[in-house]
Amino acid sequence: MRFFFTCSLILLAALLALTALLERCYAAETPPAAPTDAQPADKPEDKPADQPKEEEKLTYKYEGKTITAIDSTGADKWKQNVPNDIVSVVFQGDLLMALTKSEAVAFTPLKGLQRWTYRMADIAKVEPHDTTIIFSSAAQVSVVSAESGREIWRFRPLEPVTSYAILDDRFMIVTSEKHVAAFSYDKGEQIANPYIDPKDKFLDAQVFGPVMLLRFEKEVKLWNTARKQGLPEIKSRTIEQMRDGDLQQALGDLGDRVAASQADDKAAGLVLLTLAKDKDGKLLLAAGLESDDDATAGAAQNVLAAMVEYVHGKDDFLRTTANGVLEQLVANDSGGSIEKDFYTAYYTKYSYELPDPAQTLTALVTMLRFGDKNTREYAIRTLESLTDKTFEFKSGDSLRLRNEAVGRWQKWLGDNQSKLVWDIPGRKIKIRE
Repeated sequence: MRFFFTCSLILLAALLALTALLERCYAAETPPAAPTDAQPADKPEDKPADQPKEEEKLTYKYEGKTITAIDSTGADKWKQNVPNDIVSVVFQGDLLMALTKSEAVAFTPLKGLQRWTYRMADIAKVEPHDTTIIFSSAAQVSVVSAESGREIWRFRPLEPVTSYAILDDRFMIVTSEKHVAAFSYDKGEQIANPYIDPKDKFLDAQVFGPVMLLRFEKEVKLWNTARKQGLPEIKSRTIEQMRDGDLQQALGDLGDRVAASQADDKAAGLVLLTLAKDKDGKLLLAAGLESDDDATAGAAQNVLAAMVEYVHGKDDFLRTTANGVLEQLVANDSGGSIEKDFYTAYYTKYSYELPDPAQTLTALVTMLRFGDKNTREYAIRTLESLTDKTFEFKSGDSLRLRNEAVGRWQKWLGDNQSKLVWDIPGRKIKIRE
């Protein structure tokens, strides 16, 4: 019964993965990288734009208010005028845009059909993002639909814009001379707008699930992006004291913060785990887990135990925050101790959630024979992730080649079935030595 239950779970996961893959097939293509900032040309007629990705190769030149498409014979393919003098021509996805000092006019590259015009003074930068285009200047940042040119939202700070950044495809950070403003990317809802102290300096931003981190030289400001409310701040001197102090004591302090009574304090403690490092830049949590001192290693394990509870718990805010923090910790732990010890602790406590490794792999190998290519692709990616092996199986190969590869998988499973164990529980399977 356990085998069939395990198979059912994995087949359900495969079905969900297939649905997601099919949805992505119909999603809009991601536009190419953004162009450099627009600058007036000394000789615009000598500055053709890049080639469009179309069967008929055209080059483009602009002079004054006119943009011209030229075919391979040197003949004019099409010519269009815009309201003001063109300062640059750029490609964004399937569009050719003529930029002036006060607007962007979008054309179809092959036929020169005008799609839309977006008006904005002194455009300095144009950047594609998913199905939108970001226009920025010293006075404004706008997010515009690439399909229609409709403005989705814009932000005009009181001071000049110095930079912006996109976080996790969900948020935008706009930095001006005196403020750091954070917005939801899809609707432009403001989450935070802290003042930059003249004696301080904004460094960078990160997100951990629903928690946003804005790092300054003197402190780290945190926000609950769902509630648009601030969380307890983390002082830079706290991070420095942990770096320079006793490891066991620092881990004890981290454990107390992570296990605090209030959810907001717990979230701040979790984020602090990603910032607390020793003088060599090693995460204190990783250093503690690798320590030969039992008390120090125990203090680190206590931190992991609290994280396990949050990841498994019903509090959505803490669960998603802990998962975001865990991903960052694992990414920054070159030794791998955090990932291995976390999942060992997790499945030691919740062992009933961990399927038999041999049955898991057997079910996935069975899925390699499925008729749907996307399901086969999901199965082989999962097998490779769990075992670091593929046995040269490719989801798009002929049936004969796929069957040969499945035969190699089945032989390997048959030879090692009784010796398969979880190395990193839920993440990696190995052969018991």
